[in-house]
Amino acid sequence: MELNNLKKNTLLQNIASYILPLALVLFFFSRIIFLFYNFWGLEYEDSYIYYDNALNIENHIFNKSNILQCISCDIGSYKDCISYMSYGAHYKTFSYVIFAFNKVFGTVYQNVFIVNFLISICILIIFYLFVKDKITRIIFTLCIALTPFYALFSTSGNSEIFSSFFVLASLFCSYNLIIRKKQSYLYLFILCATIAAISNRENFVLFFIFILLQLISNDRTKLKTLIKITAILIYTPFLLYIVGVFDTEMEYANDIQNQTFSLKYLLDNSKAFLGAFTSLELWGITGYLFITSVFTFIFFRKKGMINLYLIIFFVSYYLLTFMHYRHYHYLLTGEVSPFETLRYSSTFFPIIAAFISFNLSYLFKKYNNKLSIIYISITVIFISFKTFETRRNFSNDEYNSRTKPAEEIIKYYQTGDIIVTNFPIVIKNIANQKTMIADLRSLEKINIKSFNHIYLLLNSTEYNEIKETYKLKKLRAINDYEIYLIQN
Repeated sequence: MELNNLKKNTLLQNIASYILPLALVLFFFSRIIFLFYNFWGLEYEDSYIYYDNALNIENHIFNKSNILQCISCDIGSYKDCISYMSYGAHYKTFSYVIFAFNKVFGTVYQNVFIVNFLISICILIIFYLFVKDKITRIIFTLCIALTPFYALFSTSGNSEIFSSFFVLASLFCSYNLIIRKKQSYLYLFILCATIAAISNRENFVLFFIFILLQLISNDRTKLKTLIKITAILIYTPFLLYIVGVFDTEMEYANDIQNQTFSLKYLLDNSKAFLGAFTSLELWGITGYLFITSVFTFIFFRKKGMINLYLIIFFVSYYLLTFMHYRHYHYLLTGEVSPFETLRYSSTFFPIIAAFISFNLSYLFKKYNNKLSIIYISITVIFISFKTFETRRNFSNDEYNSRTKPAEEIIKYYQTGDIIVTNFPIVIKNIANQKTMIADLRSLEKINIKSFNHIYLLLNSTEYNEIKETYKLKKLRAINDYEIYLIQN
């Protein structure tokens, strides 16, 4: 019996040697198609602010009170920024990476997609360094390649993929330090967790997870462990203060006149998350694989420490992410769409993919047969098409609702003019760096006589008060938007 199992496992590993390259091909294909179907992330301003700030760095435009905080010129250009707005909840760590990439390869907006693509490869590499089993590698690769939303956001303009690399790295550093007793990983953990924290503020939870993992370890009473916990307890508040997380939360609470964390937010966000989780268009079959993995973990597998670590990371991130209000629109309407959960889920998705791969590899080795292999092959083909279809649909949607109107109004612009719109960062990212652009909220601050022409890009069904206040000449309509010229 043992000999048969050994032969069976050897055969599986041999087959896996051929399947793994095919999984990697699917991984690269699911990313490379961004060349034909660009996708910033659809959400304004979150999806566009990081490339905008890379150009700010290039042109020496900084928030002098906080060099980590994202800003954007609300009137002016990269070459002549008259005034700027700050975006307290967005940190420009990722923007510095894009800036460095621009310096080496030249400044083009597609670089933000390429940088995220390279980071997604790094996520794969770090998993392969930690996990040697080929079947586990295959399942992880297929999860991050063929989960439609994750493949989509892996080459977007957002910072969550950058952040998720350091989240996964922090998990593996914690495991190597506490379970495998490799003390050098303490410094790697602090480095990874710090970069993650100054990229997205929810990643400060990594330090508290680390303390929890130390407390539940067998070494919790040892002096070295107590020293590590004490060091983290001193370091974390210091970093929180430097980054200004509490100031950001207080500012948000004041702006929305409400608390920023709530169990009600968790309930409403969880409903939306479940809608995305069970959607073939957004999550493919990965949501169902995760449910299968949970049952496998509970009823079939021995409870290994790696699974415990993955569960602690997932639960911590899920609660922290979805107990926070995600959009001001939600506070007005009480509605959260499944799409609005995707970007935030990207941060901890590699944790989900890792949990699936560790548990399903066990299940596959135990119960595999020819029929299951045929079923998996058919499913992979189907989900591959679904992943491509999801990217094409969202890319086209974003192009028509954001990029196309921006491209059209840029055609009217000449030196001495200014463009005014409610999504100026979209236009700035694709226009010449000397193009003068203003946020619609700053329209009243613009000296009309200072410009030859003032062009407005307005939603066709909104901003009626502006249309009534100014003498406007309608130039053309583009999808849901209209271009106007302010007449003196």
